[in-house]
Amino acid sequence: MSTGIGAPLPRREDHRLLTGRGSFSDDVNLPGQLYAAFARSPHPHADIVSLDRAEAAAMPGVHAVLTAEDLGADGIEPIHHPPPRTGPPDIQLTHRSGETPVIPAQTLLAEGRVRFTGEAVAMIVADTQDQARAAAEAVVIQYAPRPAVARGLDAAQDGAPLVWEGHGTNLVVDADAGDEDATAAVFAKAAHVVRLKTEIQRVTGVPMEPRAAIGAYDGEAGRHTLYAGSGGVVRQKRELAEILKVAEADVRVVAKDVGGNFGTRNAIYPEFPLVVWAAKRLGRPVKWTADRSEAFLSDYQGRDLASDTELALDAEGRFLAIRGTNTLNVGAFPITFVPLIKGVELMTGVYDINAAYFRAQAVFSNKPPVNNYRSSGRPEAMFIVERLIDLAAGELGIDRIELRRRNLLPHRGEGWTSPLGLPYDCGAYDQVLAAAAALGDWDGFAARKAEARKRGKYRGIGIANYLELTGGYPRERTEITVRPDGRVEVVIGTLSSGQGHETSFAQLITEWLAVPAGEVDLVTGDTDIVKEGGGSHSARSMRMAGIVMGIATDEIIARGKRIAAHCLDATGEEIDFADGQFTVRGTNRGLGLFEVARAAADDDGLPDDLQGALMAVSEEHVPVGAFPYGCHVCEVEVDPATGEVVLERYACVDDVGRAINPLILRGQSHGGAVQGIGQAMWEHCVYDRETAQLMSGSFMDYPMPRAHRTPPFKVEISEVPSPRNKLGVRGGGEGGTTPALAVVVNAIVDALSDLGVRHVEMPATPQRVWRAIRDARASDAP
Repeated sequence: MSTGIGAPLPRREDHRLLTGRGSFSDDVNLPGQLYAAFARSPHPHADIVSLDRAEAAAMPGVHAVLTAEDLGADGIEPIHHPPPRTGPPDIQLTHRSGETPVIPAQTLLAEGRVRFTGEAVAMIVADTQDQARAAAEAVVIQYAPRPAVARGLDAAQDGAPLVWEGHGTNLVVDADAGDEDATAAVFAKAAHVVRLKTEIQRVTGVPMEPRAAIGAYDGEAGRHTLYAGSGGVVRQKRELAEILKVAEADVRVVAKDVGGNFGTRNAIYPEFPLVVWAAKRLGRPVKWTADRSEAFLSDYQGRDLASDTELALDAEGRFLAIRGTNTLNVGAFPITFVPLIKGVELMTGVYDINAAYFRAQAVFSNKPPVNNYRSSGRPEAMFIVERLIDLAAGELGIDRIELRRRNLLPHRGEGWTSPLGLPYDCGAYDQVLAAAAALGDWDGFAARKAEARKRGKYRGIGIANYLELTGGYPRERTEITVRPDGRVEVVIGTLSSGQGHETSFAQLITEWLAVPAGEVDLVTGDTDIVKEGGGSHSARSMRMAGIVMGIATDEIIARGKRIAAHCLDATGEEIDFADGQFTVRGTNRGLGLFEVARAAADDDGLPDDLQGALMAVSEEHVPVGAFPYGCHVCEVEVDPATGEVVLERYACVDDVGRAINPLILRGQSHGGAVQGIGQAMWEHCVYDRETAQLMSGSFMDYPMPRAHRTPPFKVEISEVPSPRNKLGVRGGGEGGTTPALAVVVNAIVDALSDLGVRHVEMPATPQRVWRAIRDARASDAP
């Protein structure tokens, strides 16, 4: 059986992880380490009137109680997050002010004012974790509470409490995309217009492994070391050096196994530089591990988008134009604007819409920052577009699949640019739509619906197409070494947080160098070894790894041919490479890959330029992205007496371009779909609208999707190669999530459509569904 590209190999790393031999951030311990804890704000918005650390500092085991004053004295910088950046592969937003927005820095410890509940105010370092946490409770902080704002649309209003008074407004981004006048002209002539106003709720990543970090400082070498799981160590190293104001060469960041990310770990957190700074200040390593309550309060969160969007159609149901306003609630500190940009640029989806305009806004609020949560911005966009299509189908009396099919983009190659300015690659959108409908047994639904009605239940089916744009950090680097001892070492700047890189990356080496996957060693997560790379986000890992690893293996083969030619008394042009063997064409004389590596290492009479390790380095800048797409079908059953929704069936067809490991990809589809289902039905970071206090600070109030509440999944993989990279890979880490919000709500609304329900907001909890049924019945009452 082939073990290269396309082979459904079980993950090599699973045995190690399942037998307790993983090494996560909290597993790292250093001699003489101290423990940190944080005194956090109980207020979402307040002035710090006074801070008394005397009692806490005198408690047993306490070595230091540190505040913003100490950071300032040591010259430690805040976190400077980048302003909104647009350009390839993303569209260019036009800021209404004509200037790039000014982004406030994120203080490591609150200085003078707190801006969200859970913001760290003081850091306590002690001999034990319990001593540090007890001392954190003893820090006496007096606050003067200020008015707070939680909801994004409220924050955008004139007169709303200002999160940053110096800005004079909570509106940090106000920009345009598309042609407003041309779109308005099309709307003026449209036969039908449907509108959706929705608020896509804030959620949090809830990775299995809470955040943890340990900082160390070597005074003799002047080296600062951080051990912490993240989305990528190179970015963390650069940010850490900037914050500590030291040279990058004096910083090392190490991430071993990472217990889940989903985007929440990509940007640096204040606690990471703080433990390194404290270690340097105190002369001993300092460790911090968040508990789950801290995570709910202070993890970077996701989504939180309000949208008011219209779709214009002609009399035959052709999509003419789309327009609207998307407002992202970025929280107290803007970490990223990617969810806003990605969401706006994909608002035409996979449909042939020739006019579009969107106003893109981002607002401050007294919530924690928002980061790039799985598929960042794309699930929100697909939810809006696919809900609008279902609304239009209902108003026009057109079958939902037929309305979609009528408006799909044709299967095109490179060259088509959307009216929002996004250049697409190719896609067989009609084929995946048909395949998903067949996989979900759309034609057999009527019989299942009738049977459910006999039991007093309402059954519904939903469908949703999706389109993504993968991009992320555009530079990646690999060093591949063929070792004489019979192993291949791959050093690369991506970083797995559960994606199976040890397996799928090894399959590339098997495909190109004919080395069994078990003989490939993947090295990641240590900046003393990994010099460059963007980690894992935006479904970039396989696409970027495939590009640089492909170039490096080509170079190894080319160099190996020259070495083999020298050893075999032939010319380089006479040497072929296949099945791990360099052979003289037309003969049986040859050398294996590892024999050539030994010859290179032995330097036995080789020219100077062929001596040394058989290895290659490839570092590439790839500004273009790729477009995963697909279609999902979901079927639900609703109890009208209680509003309970039961997921009965779920089918996915995802086009990943090229499937390196179909088994891993199917697992990604399962996990991604469950993550989207969780948001559609249960998950919600609830903040009181008046006080901005978190109301869902534990698993008692933040329900997670569970295996027994999700149906069996039917998954098919479509492979239409992307023309934008050698492998044809589009990306497979986020497609499961991207349509899930829309397809679940479409199914629920379809189930309730006979009762007059046209829309249900997320999460579609039993109470919310029951109220929708009640309100629809009340509106129909005489």
